[in-house]
Amino acid sequence: MDGMPRLPMINVDFKHAVASGFSEFSLKIKEYILTHYEDDPKKYETALSEMESLRAKLYSFTPDVETVCQAKRYYSQLRLMKSRFPMEDGDPIRIPFSWATKDSDGITCTYEDVNFELACVLYNIGAIHAAIGSGENRIDSDVLILDFLLMP
Repeated sequence: MDGMPRLPMINVDFKHAVASGFSEFSLKIKEYILTHYEDDPKKYETALSEMESLRAKLYSFTPDVETVCQAKRYYSQLRLMKSRFPMEDGDPIRIPFSWATKDSDGITCTYEDVNFELACVLYNIGAIHAAIGSGENRIDSDVLILDFLLMP
């Protein structure tokens, strides 16, 4: 591995989740469970509060292994919910998902589509991996093995 070139790693800015509008998330999901599945929405309060907690961790974070694992878990849970609840543009459950970049000067981007949320979370997963990789020295073989294991 000594002959391999050491290319510089790029470190991209993160997107930050914004809390505005997301408070409706649990309420709209509970209403949909009650009306369409005719089930008691109180049974799902723990799961919904866990989803809200996972998203809240994306408001402000440090790029580390724990954060990338939480982001991947939130992404996976959101994909599962997307298959069970109509949350895309024009569907009955329209939840506003808001995100901002570091240099947006308070300007946020909001869409009522779960695909926007999925794209932003996936972007952050890649950005966190890039931040972790750019902070490593890549000379020690143990570091290279760890980086390989952290790959998505």
